[in-house]
Amino acid sequence: MPSLRGEPPHGAFALVVSAYPPHADGAAMRALLHREAIVALGRAVFAKGATVAVLGDGVVAPLLAQVALEYAVPPRTESRERSSAPLAVLEAGERDSVLRSLFWPYIARGSVAYVDAEGRMVALDSIEPMAWNHHVTPPVWADPGTRDPWTPTLLQRVREVVGAEIVGAVIIGGTGPDADRDSAILSSATSNLAILEVPGDSDGDSHAARLLREVDERRVDDRGERARPYTYIAQRLIDDWTGLR
Repeated sequence: MPSLRGEPPHGAFALVVSAYPPHADGAAMRALLHREAIVALGRAVFAKGATVAVLGDGVVAPLLAQVALEYAVPPRTESRERSSAPLAVLEAGERDSVLRSLFWPYIARGSVAYVDAEGRMVALDSIEPMAWNHHVTPPVWADPGTRDPWTPTLLQRVREVVGAEIVGAVIIGGTGPDADRDSAILSSATSNLAILEVPGDSDGDSHAARLLREVDERRVDDRGERARPYTYIAQRLIDDWTGLR
């Protein structure tokens, strides 16, 4: 299947995503909207020929990896320092063999660059593919609301691996101290920070939240079908931040 990935316009760029998986006790519609927001943001960036950077987890990163497959260019001789993959997944803590095995197919297809805690790109031949005939319950999936935080060091690794500046950052579905911590760190790296709130998280008055309310007022399009607000929001954010249409 040909790649949908565009040529990097006016130079490549990276977008940092800090996405919190929906809690298990959340409403089904809230979980669906949460997934829609993540997918829409990924597509908006991948279609520009740019890169999404996310911390490794067992929920959000694999979802983005599946979307990135549609935009991946089959790998040739890949640099061990820089990557052209549409998605960069970074290990924030200790080596996670389960996650590495989980991303093995995506690395092989050129859709994911997996970066270890020391900032090195993980080579495909160093990963043991997961045997899916046994039950796996890694701790990171036990509580999907928790994960490692972004740090200035991790943000610098994004710049080094992608070989481009961070154009902006988006926090999806997070509330409380963890989201506040990420907001403080990410705002120090870029002036373009959006908090994309899923209904039920909080009302909020961020730029993204105002865009969501703007679309909610006209949820039905010209054909009488319900609009997809997160697709619109994601495209608007990337277009506004990059100046690219």
